[in-house]
Amino acid sequence: MATRRLWVPILVALLVATLIGPGLTAGAEPRAVVTAAVAIPAGAAVPSSDDMDYYNHGDWAYLPSGSGTFVVPLSFPAQMVTIRRVTAYVADGDAGYDVTMTLARTNPLLETTQTLATVSTTGSSPEDPQTITTTEIAPRTVNTANYSLCLKIAMGGNTRLYGLKIVYSYEV
Repeated sequence: MATRRLWVPILVALLVATLIGPGLTAGAEPRAVVTAAVAIPAGAAVPSSDDMDYYNHGDWAYLPSGSGTFVVPLSFPAQMVTIRRVTAYVADGDAGYDVTMTLARTNPLLETTQTLATVSTTGSSPEDPQTITTTEIAPRTVNTANYSLCLKIAMGGNTRLYGLKIVYSYEV
């Protein structure tokens, strides 16, 4: 009799477990992370002002006099992206001007802009092209359904923009 009292709850538990099955113990499905890079030519850069004298030959852009800013709008194949690295290929042959690259996100509904990263050349350099790179980006992950992303390149004097490269990742 005592053995029967022990076996009945165990058999009932096994029967319930068999009927319910393993479906209740399933966890989240594994997700793959895709890392990609996009190269952006200088031809994608647009001047931030219609008063700016500039040249954009497609493979490089520059300002014949003074200083100004070019803007490059960004788009990605996923809604949530993590920006890993941003690199600009520039020429800075002018000690009086630096080339400054700024990654920014804008929320059109709230009319707010936030700087995510900034990096600059310093002084002049005979290296042509010169690369300026940043991995110090905060916040690194951006929801492109809520924010639009752009790069701003401030330059002047004897400086040129050749292009940009962005390394990013997203989950699929």
